[in-house]
Amino acid sequence: MKKLLILVSVFFYSFSLFADCGAGGIRVFPDGNEILKNSIIMIEGYATSQETINKLKNGGQAYLISGDHIVQLNVVGIYQGQYSLTQAILKPEEELFAGNEYTLKIDSLSRFDQMYKIRAYGKPISWKVKDGLDNKKPL
Repeated sequence: MKKLLILVSVFFYSFSLFADCGAGGIRVFPDGNEILKNSIIMIEGYATSQETINKLKNGGQAYLISGDHIVQLNVVGIYQGQYSLTQAILKPEEELFAGNEYTLKIDSLSRFDQMYKIRAYGKPISWKVKDGLDNKKPL
């Protein structure tokens, strides 16, 4: 009887173990709240969101928007990695205005794509621009 009770308990407990994971997602770097006037932005698509990243090289558009100021992000490179990851390196077409806050927009997002900063899930994808230029190679 004890074994039957344990078996039944384990059977019903296993129903709650199914995860509700997304089939994709887009992580954005830099993950801080500030960037410089010419900072490079990296976006990384996982699983089904790889298609969104690949669309950027085939006519998809990404922008940084601050009020009426819209800055196109040009694709420097798109790189496919292991574990269903694809990264895009984006560079602003022109310098950003210091002191403004810019929000990232991507035209080719599907309704299933969720964009988030690394270590900041659920927060808006935006940065405040500091005065200065980024002349260091990324690490």
